[in-house]
Amino acid sequence: MTRAPGQIAIARSRADGPSSWTLYGPDGVDLDTLHRLVEMAESVSEGRTYAQAGSETYYGSTALTVELAMAPLNDAVNDALAARLAETLVEDPRGQRVLRDRTYRELARLLGPATPADFHHSTSTTVSGTVVRVTVDFEATLARRTQQV
Repeated sequence: MTRAPGQIAIARSRADGPSSWTLYGPDGVDLDTLHRLVEMAESVSEGRTYAQAGSETYYGSTALTVELAMAPLNDAVNDALAARLAETLVEDPRGQRVLRDRTYRELARLLGPATPADFHHSTSTTVSGTVVRVTVDFEATLARRTQQV
């Protein structure tokens, strides 16, 4: 069994975090800051349900825009930081998880109680200066509807 150092995690809201954040330290990405950046991203989501062979599938996409210049970062906000963030979101398993969690919340916002526990997705990023745009295309199989007699 692996031993983990004893630490206490304190729950925080977005409002009570540090006044300035550091995205990358000597040990790599700071996950709290990464979560905060992805949460503050502007989002646009859309989708539609398609019925086929007795089941329904929801196809949609979410576009997130992270404007690094608007975040209270201690890091030098430049093109290199934006490129590193884009790489973290699509290549680092922790970044992928943060992005998947945000996408799931967007899916839940669209589908409400019909939101399935799992979905398939593909992600792409573009970087323009200090702006990172993330597009997540997703597919979610919805619960089969029972026919009423």
